[in-house]
Amino acid sequence: MERHLAGCARCTAERADIASLAEGLAAPVAPGGGWDDLRSRIERVQRRRQREIGIGIAAAVAVGAALLLVRGKLVGTVFDPFGSGLVAGMTFAIVVAGGAVWLAARRTARALPGTDLIAGIRRQYDRRIRGTRFFALWGPIYLAFLAVTASPRLFGTGTASVVARAALVAVAIVGAFNAWFRVIPKLRRELRELEGK
Repeated sequence: MERHLAGCARCTAERADIASLAEGLAAPVAPGGGWDDLRSRIERVQRRRQREIGIGIAAAVAVGAALLLVRGKLVGTVFDPFGSGLVAGMTFAIVVAGGAVWLAARRTARALPGTDLIAGIRRQYDRRIRGTRFFALWGPIYLAFLAVTASPRLFGTGTASVVARAALVAVAIVGAFNAWFRVIPKLRRELRELEGK
């Protein structure tokens, strides 16, 4: 075999690659500045995310209440079937978001040194970035379609109806810009911070 390796550059390079890989596997390196540093970065991001989620839930409830009140003014009643459905939908969305945050926090808390924590966090962030892109692209399209095709029972009639429909489209566009230019870059920064880059 040594005689073959002396004459074959490809096999010699392959042997050197395997030797360096074996060397790297023999001495595992802790991520970044060590496990404690990684844990503190994760906890810092979790606290920031919990604060943002609390603010987001409060804002969602306030916007939902404002929508109900404005719609009540336009239509003449607040808790008709549509208003009740809106309240139920908002409650469901808040419960699902809270459950997802709780599950993610549980998975992170159970992680031990030596596990594939960084790979799991990277997958979680990649999913969040893909989901944010999806909703930032299709959300405004769907809401614009809804604003154009919705029946007068939903938005009322007259100038107030046109204003409500335009406001719906404007909010969707602002939300999309927020996702593309604030949320996605923030998620990428958080991931780089957690990876220690």
